[in-house]
Amino acid sequence: MLLVRIETSPEDLRGMIAAEGILTAKGGVSSHAALVARQMGKVCVCGAGALQIDYNAKTMAVNGDRFKEGDYISISGTAGEVYPGELRTAASEIVQVLVEKSLDGLPPNHPMNDQHLVTRLEIVLTKEGRLRKMGIVKTSGLTAFDIAALDAIDRAQPFGPAPGAIVSPDGNVYLHWEFHRDEVYACSTQGARPFILNTPGPKEETLPPAPSPARPTKERGAPPSSPNDAREGSLNLPAPRHSALTNDPPGQSALY
Repeated sequence: MLLVRIETSPEDLRGMIAAEGILTAKGGVSSHAALVARQMGKVCVCGAGALQIDYNAKTMAVNGDRFKEGDYISISGTAGEVYPGELRTAASEIVQVLVEKSLDGLPPNHPMNDQHLVTRLEIVLTKEGRLRKMGIVKTSGLTAFDIAALDAIDRAQPFGPAPGAIVSPDGNVYLHWEFHRDEVYACSTQGARPFILNTPGPKEETLPPAPSPARPTKERGAPPSSPNDAREGSLNLPAPRHSALTNDPPGQSALY
C-alpha cells in the first residue's frame, strides 16, 4: 500500500506507518516525507511534480494515466520513478530486523543491531481492547526503532477484552510497554505494566429541582393584578341594617 499526498505533515504519521511506501508531488530530500520515511526505512519518492492528485475524487493522474484508490502502482526510491502496475518489492530493513529476523548478519556497528535498544510506550486502550491513543515516553535514541514499536502496536490491535482489575474509573486501560531489540525480551508482554488512572468517570447529568408553586403574597392593601391573584387582608362589608317584621299578611313587610 502506498500513501500518495501532495505533501505530508505530522497528521499523516498513522498513514505513513501503515504504508509500505510514500509518494508526494512536492518536497525534496529535506521534506517531512523524506525525513520520516528515511527514519522508518521505507521507500519514498518526493517532488514528483507531474502528479495531479485529487483528494476528493481519490484519484491520481500522471502522464495521461489516471489511477484511483486501490489501483496498483510501484515506486523506486533509488531511481525516483513511478511505475504503473505491481512490481515485486523487498521488505524494509526495519521489518526484516524486527519481524522477519532475517538480518542477523548485520555488522556489529549497525545502529539497528544494538541489543541495548529499548523503547517505552504509553498506550491507552478501551476496555474492549481497541487502541485509543499511544505515545513514546522513553525513546531508544533511534527513531526507526521507536516507529517500529508504534507500528507493532497498531498492527496487533484490537486486543482481547481487558480484565476488570486493570480498567480505570473512566473506562479505559492504561499501560506502559517496553520494546527491546534483544530477542529474549523483544515485545514480550513481560514488559507491559498496566496502571490505574484515578480519574472519575463521566458524571450523570442531573436536572435542577422543579420550582415550587408560588405562594400568595402577604402584601396588604395592594390591589390584585388579575382576578385570580390572591391577597391577604381584611374584607370590609357594610354594616347590617336592622329591620322589624310585622304581622302583615304574607308577601308584605315593613321596614322600620
